[in-house]
Amino acid sequence: MQLGLFYALREDFVLAEAACLQAVDQQERFASGCEGLQIVGGYTRLGYVYYLQRRYEEALAIYEKQAGALAVSEHALKERTLIDLDYKIGAVHFRAGRHDDAERHFSKAVKAFERRLARGAEDPFTKYYIATLWSMRGDADQATRYLEESCRHLSAINRACVRVDPDFDPVRGDQRFVALVEGI
Repeated sequence: MQLGLFYALREDFVLAEAACLQAVDQQERFASGCEGLQIVGGYTRLGYVYYLQRRYEEALAIYEKQAGALAVSEHALKERTLIDLDYKIGAVHFRAGRHDDAERHFSKAVKAFERRLARGAEDPFTKYYIATLWSMRGDADQATRYLEESCRHLSAINRACVRVDPDFDPVRGDQRFVALVEGI
């Protein structure tokens, strides 16, 4: 999955898709009881590869497939991954001009995130997802806040992602955001 992400960040979408399909295969083989790796997110990563290529409806189908599989799962990363998926599904709807659907998913992700924070279950990965969500909502203060908190633990991966992640485009002109990105 990580290899797929790195290829995607380099815009080598052929290799990114191939790597993600291998992750999906491992995920499916484990889920079906065959030998494979217990991973969650192979489909999410594949959907992101499609999303970056503006293949929004394909990304949406993949994201929804992953969300359906997680709904019946007890995977340790289930809650965190569902927050990511709600943000990503919302982003697809946003790009497709379905703003009510986008906001419904964004709101669901924020509520789930706030429940995690209230329980003390915070992590830098989820904060990155929430930063992108706030960016898409046009809230540079919240986007910068959560990206900064995420960067305290994940500066190298965030540096690679934030520079090419299209979901930060709405706040790229904000001076606080620019200063943060230049500093990571």
